[in-house]
Amino acid sequence: MKGKIEEGDRVLIDLAVTSVTRDDLFALLVNGRVLIRWIRQELTGGYVVQDEDRERYPDQQLSLMELSNLTIIGRAVIVGNIR
Repeated sequence: MKGKIEEGDRVLIDLAVTSVTRDDLFALLVNGRVLIRWIRQELTGGYVVQDEDRERYPDQQLSLMELSNLTIIGRAVIVGNIR
């Protein structure tokens, strides 16, 4: 991801926040890998899962049912790097 999170950064995940109640950055478990993605709710009631590198990883439109099938590990609360 480029922007908020760069390669080598550390991300602190709040494991208590596993539901999307507002647009935010979340850790997802997908095929055994942890992915950090923005999840935002659309006016139509659906959701968009977004990577910051949108050219390489295009947005994915999800229904509420599809979103509920994702494993949301938690909300990203701190992003930083160690030098």
